[in-house]
Amino acid sequence: DNKYIVLGNDIRIKLSGNEEPVKGKYFELLFIEDGIVKVENNEGSYQTTTDGTTIFVGDKIKIELGSKKVFYDEEEKLTLDEMTIDGNENINLDTSKVKDNNKDGTGSGDNNNSDNNNNPGNNNDNPNNNTGNDTDSKNNNTTEIKKEVSVDLVSLSVDINSFRAMVQVIDTANQIKGTLTCTLYNVDDGKEAGYKILSTTSDLQPITFNENEEIKENTNYYMSIKDSDGYEYLARNFRTDNLELSLKREMVTTDSVTYSVDFSGDDNIKSAKVTLYEENGSIKDYHTFINGEDEEFTFTGLTKNTYYKVGLDEVIYKNTNYLSNYKIDPVLFQTLKEKPKIGNISVKADENNKTFELSMEKPIDEDKSISKYIYKVYEDITDKEGTTTRKLVYTFSTVSLKKEILKLGENGLEPNHNYKYMVTIR
Repeated sequence: DNKYIVLGNDIRIKLSGNEEPVKGKYFELLFIEDGIVKVENNEGSYQTTTDGTTIFVGDKIKIELGSKKVFYDEEEKLTLDEMTIDGNENINLDTSKVKDNNKDGTGSGDNNNSDNNNNPGNNNDNPNNNTGNDTDSKNNNTTEIKKEVSVDLVSLSVDINSFRAMVQVIDTANQIKGTLTCTLYNVDDGKEAGYKILSTTSDLQPITFNENEEIKENTNYYMSIKDSDGYEYLARNFRTDNLELSLKREMVTTDSVTYSVDFSGDDNIKSAKVTLYEENGSIKDYHTFINGEDEEFTFTGLTKNTYYKVGLDEVIYKNTNYLSNYKIDPVLFQTLKEKPKIGNISVKADENNKTFELSMEKPIDEDKSISKYIYKVYEDITDKEGTTTRKLVYTFSTVSLKKEILKLGENGLEPNHNYKYMVTIR
């Protein structure tokens, strides 16, 4: 007895905390729990407290949702819980035929327009005269309260790896066919993630999907509740939260690599295992980072100029070990090549041609890492205070090593100046 529909003319509902009433031709009422009611019609949906929420029908009928009491002319006549269903699931409250607690059950009421021929549907002294479906009555103040089958979502909570819902099943007339099933689909891959069998009993029912159904983080899901005939009573789309976990390479050398794990301040993540793989996928080493303890870790003993992979493939979240749900796929990196050994450099002047010849011995480059030679010619200038500063005069680069000829009067080089040069390799 948690869901009702109020139908009629001149219906107004004053929601708790609001002075202006909402008008409509009908209102669906779902009493959830703990004094909460959900109110819906074709124009809107509201959820509020029952205390202070009142339905007015015409000038004389009032229904207080906090107590579920029905009043006529400010006099209590009955409650919603006292209403019975005489086979056709409808109860008529006619303002000319409302039960008077001071009468003997004849149904005459207080309205002078009464036909004095039936009662309001809750007086069992005259059940055969209660049609319970007189919505076409000439009396414009006729109001109908109806109970029906429905499945409503009361609450929904989505986490990184779990989905929890509370649904309200109403089926007082046993209209749900066969089994009521809640099925969860992974929208991203199109596969079924799991299902639960629900009871058709009118009651609040919890639904939980978690890591046992391999609920994945940062994934779109679709929940559907259907009966055995395939009729869908409830459908919802939702997306699980993203696990804020990142893997960062801090430094790489010829024989080592250093990584850190950013836990994003999430205390629910207890640890994360980082694995080092050979290029062919075989495991070379691993380290488990503890949240709040490890800042970075260095894998050593690597081979220079060699490709490896590093991935995050095991996470303990809320004290549960997830081997495959939460992972960062292995990324490829390469250790550094051996640093070349640079040979001696020299300069030779030709006074007749006013040129300089720049040369360098061939470097030792085992891993062929040199891609460019950069030449810089500069002049040391000393000011009056004795401070010496280095001024760049000319720079150029080549991709191969050879003797370079510079001529005075070109590229900013002037006679009677002392110049120096250096070679940088990349």
